[in-house]
Amino acid sequence: MTQISTVTSIDGTKIAYAKVGHGPLAIVVGGALSSRSGWTEPKLARVLHLILQ
Repeated sequence: MTQISTVTSIDGTKIAYAKVGHGPLAIVVGGALSSRSGWTEPKLARVLHLILQ
Protein backbone atom coordinates (compact mmCIF):
# COMPACT_ATOMS: atom_id res chain seq x y z
CA MET A 1 0.00 0.00 0.00
CA THR A 2 1.27 3.46 -0.89
CA GLN A 3 1.76 5.94 1.93
CA ILE A 4 0.16 9.32 1.38
CA SER A 5 2.10 12.35 2.61
CA THR A 6 1.05 15.99 2.71
CA VAL A 7 2.65 19.40 2.41
CA THR A 8 1.10 22.80 3.02
CA SER A 9 1.38 25.45 0.33
CA ILE A 10 2.20 29.07 1.10
CA ASP A 11 -1.53 29.95 1.07
CA GLY A 12 -2.36 27.18 3.56
CA THR A 13 -3.75 24.62 1.09
CA LYS A 14 -2.88 21.02 2.00
CA ILE A 15 -1.50 19.02 -0.92
CA ALA A 16 -1.45 15.23 -0.71
CA TYR A 17 1.09 13.20 -2.66
CA ALA A 18 2.47 9.69 -2.96
CA LYS A 19 5.84 8.43 -4.14
CA VAL A 20 5.68 5.31 -6.27
CA GLY A 21 8.53 3.39 -7.88
CA HIS A 22 11.96 4.71 -8.71
CA GLY A 23 13.74 6.34 -11.62
CA PRO A 24 13.12 9.66 -13.37
CA LEU A 25 10.67 12.01 -11.69
CA ALA A 26 7.16 12.27 -13.12
CA ILE A 27 4.48 14.41 -11.51
CA VAL A 28 0.91 13.35 -12.26
CA VAL A 29 -1.82 15.84 -11.38
CA GLY A 30 -5.43 14.74 -11.21
CA GLY A 31 -8.30 17.00 -12.16
CA ALA A 32 -10.30 19.02 -9.64
CA LEU A 33 -13.29 16.69 -9.89
CA SER A 34 -11.39 13.40 -9.77
CA SER A 35 -10.15 11.27 -6.91
CA ARG A 36 -7.26 8.90 -6.39
CA SER A 37 -9.62 5.96 -5.82
CA GLY A 38 -9.82 5.21 -9.55
CA TRP A 39 -6.05 5.23 -10.12
CA THR A 40 -4.08 2.02 -10.15
CA GLU A 41 -0.69 3.34 -9.08
CA PRO A 42 1.45 0.26 -9.83
CA LYS A 43 0.04 0.07 -13.36
CA LEU A 44 0.51 3.81 -13.91
CA ALA A 45 4.07 3.60 -12.55
CA ARG A 46 4.92 0.81 -15.04
CA VAL A 47 3.54 2.82 -17.97
CA LEU A 48 5.42 5.96 -16.93
CA HIS A 49 8.59 3.94 -16.47
CA LEU A 50 8.35 2.77 -20.10
CA ILE A 51 7.68 6.30 -21.36
CA LEU A 52 10.48 7.95 -19.37
CA GLN A 53 13.23 5.46 -20.22
